[in-house]
Amino acid sequence: MMSGCRNFLAGNDTSLLVQGMCFGEVTALFETFGGKCAPADLPGQQLMRTVVDYIDSQPRARLNEPFNHLAIEAMLKAWPCKQP
Repeated sequence: MMSGCRNFLAGNDTSLLVQGMCFGEVTALFETFGGKCAPADLPGQQLMRTVVDYIDSQPRARLNEPFNHLAIEAMLKAWPCKQP
């Protein structure tokens, strides 16, 4: 999945199906779980960059965890809800 995400960000013409799968999954996770406190006008490119950068920054052992768990975690850390 990460190769598709990286190719999406790089604007490569290769692996368009995998790029679309990554963008679709990240967008669905954002709309369902991770975007409650994010800016309303957040560009898709920024969303993808946030997820990829976060996952790439994790220790190697975490890369065995499900992509969707790490992606949601990235979103929640990037756009936490402010407590009253």
